[in-house]
Amino acid sequence: MAQANVSNLIVNPFVPVPKAVQTPMVSTGNIYDPLVSRALAIANEVDIQEAIDNLRQRLQGKQYTQEHFGRLELQPASLVDINIDIQRLLEIPHIGKNIIELFDPRIMQPLNVIYIKETGRYSAWEGQQSGTAFALMMHFGLISPDTLIQCKVVDDDLEVPGSTLMGEAVGNYGFRCLNYKGRKEPDLYYIYRSMVNGVRLYYSTLTEDLQANEIQNILQNHNMFAAPGLEARGQKAKPGMVTHISGMLKLAGHGTDTFEVSKEDLDWVLAWHDKFYASEKGVNGGYLLTFGRFAALCRKQEIEITKEHELEFYQHMKRYGSPKAFHDDCKQRYKKVYGGWADACLLPIWQKDYMKRGGTLTLPTIENYNEYKSL
Repeated sequence: MAQANVSNLIVNPFVPVPKAVQTPMVSTGNIYDPLVSRALAIANEVDIQEAIDNLRQRLQGKQYTQEHFGRLELQPASLVDINIDIQRLLEIPHIGKNIIELFDPRIMQPLNVIYIKETGRYSAWEGQQSGTAFALMMHFGLISPDTLIQCKVVDDDLEVPGSTLMGEAVGNYGFRCLNYKGRKEPDLYYIYRSMVNGVRLYYSTLTEDLQANEIQNILQNHNMFAAPGLEARGQKAKPGMVTHISGMLKLAGHGTDTFEVSKEDLDWVLAWHDKFYASEKGVNGGYLLTFGRFAALCRKQEIEITKEHELEFYQHMKRYGSPKAFHDDCKQRYKKVYGGWADACLLPIWQKDYMKRGGTLTLPTIENYNEYKSL
């Protein structure tokens, strides 16, 4: 098995001592929190109390029982239909790259289906993409032909308290709930943490996990740590905190063929920030995008980023006040001229201001530079 390559966390003398343990990637105590006690811990929260009161009113004194939750069955894939008036189109690249190529039968979810008693068949309202992948893998001989597919089954005549919906109407409602309001997409930090922990805790050899672990090493080498966006709200950002996870992953070329060279761009960007702004509250997302794009263009156009660049850029940044102040200034200027916001203006504004203030060092050519010349 591949061993985790874990960087030693170097203490940054410019930030509070607790920084090294803030938002740890792994828990230090018991990782198992019992479901019931975890739920009861939030039972008195206002949002929960209001929701319980509203549901109780809708149930009018009745309770849900076991039969209302349907049942689990194993069925031949040949008995499953897709209701095309409920389901979306097949996402072919998603089915190929994200399901089939990465497939592991232990993590496949059951299909949610309505059992149509008149026909004896099952109408799937959720799980079309994974069900299609299952059928394709069986077709190509990757799944044994006698393998049955797991289904969470609800009969088409099942009634439940507080609802008038039955049959396919339940599937139509369920599709909307699960794919719209009922399933909150996690902050990208938790996906990133999962990839890093895949290597550090579970010896994963998946490329996306190994690359994420390398990115985590780069963060730690520069006294930084990733965190959920929620932790930085309301002036709560801490020195070294990186919450713009999508920008960081994109800058490093995570999941692409350019990772080995692109990760050096991230390394330079974070090193520059740690050198000049170690005590700044959080690593500003606008800064990551601006200097990340700058580093990538310099690499592609074979322009060496020298110590003179680094020092002169720091002097230039001081005229705004800080990386965050630069980001805010760009937003104000863009909104005044165009309204709204487009982060594509960040690097053009930076380079225009640099040259306007007498900068003489070599800069890369920016494709969309003239588009934002008026700013």
